[in-house]
Amino acid sequence: MNATDEVENRVVAATAAYTAAYLEIERTFPIASVGEVDGLPYIRYHRTKGGVAHEVIAGHTAPETALGILGRHPELADAFLSIFTTSEDGAEQPLNAASYERVVHNFVMRCDVSAEHGGRADASVVRFTKTDQIEQLAALREDDNLRPEYLTNPAVRCYALVIEDIPAASALLISSPGHDIAMIEHVHTLETYRRRGYGRWLMRALHCEAANLGAQAVVLGSNPSGRPLYESLGYEFLCYEDVYARR
Repeated sequence: MNATDEVENRVVAATAAYTAAYLEIERTFPIASVGEVDGLPYIRYHRTKGGVAHEVIAGHTAPETALGILGRHPELADAFLSIFTTSEDGAEQPLNAASYERVVHNFVMRCDVSAEHGGRADASVVRFTKTDQIEQLAALREDDNLRPEYLTNPAVRCYALVIEDIPAASALLISSPGHDIAMIEHVHTLETYRRRGYGRWLMRALHCEAANLGAQAVVLGSNPSGRPLYESLGYEFLCYEDVYARR
């Protein structure tokens, strides 16, 4: 196997784990159904998400092939289409020509955690396992990314860095069956606790937790503002995750 093949396999393995973890998050809720359409992962939202009722995860499938699948299923005309690409321009040209526009442009990043060998849990980083804990944290975060329903899925774990009884920074850690790569999602630091190193503290503890669960690496999706932090923690850029919506 040459170096190019090794890099490609590394990207494919990481994005497969990333996709599996994302589907774990979505299938936790009764408002979504997870399945397949012509071999591609597919999510149907029983209540619209951003005004859209469907999402098709094309992964590394060529955009023309993905468009062909959508064309064979008229009910997916309004679907979000998620694609992984190593090109900055991604699949824009063929998708723009088909009246789709890019609405998300994230960086998929990977960090090896096997060298950390797990270790003793950080006493300040707590796993939340009770409904009232999640509800309090969600209210403090002022977003809809943490829900009590996550407690019903053992693959989805919620952690918080607790400073003076306040969950200053929090995130989800998702381990998908059949994958030795975990995913970190919905990383958030409360506004009054930012720029104090708490996000970095939480991430290092999550790396330890992931290794304790048997993960060899962790992956995450970052926007441009978060990329410098993750790179400073040892993350490498793998590819872009682009999400398109029909105009």
